[in-house]
Amino acid sequence: MPDNDYSNITEESDIKNDLGLNSIGFLYLVLGIEEEFNVEIHNINADEFKKVKDVISYLDKK
Repeated sequence: MPDNDYSNITEESDIKNDLGLNSIGFLYLVLGIEEEFNVEIHNINADEFKKVKDVISYLDKK
């Protein structure tokens, strides 16, 4: 991830645009989430991650 200030990121923030992630950055984010929370995120699920709240909701279900 780029070295930015993410203090203004909210649940409504767009993951790719507001975090400034390209496709590789998004992949690293997903891999980091899998490692940190000990979950497996399939490609179908990852495509559904548009906003931060989508990731939170996915993790809450796990």
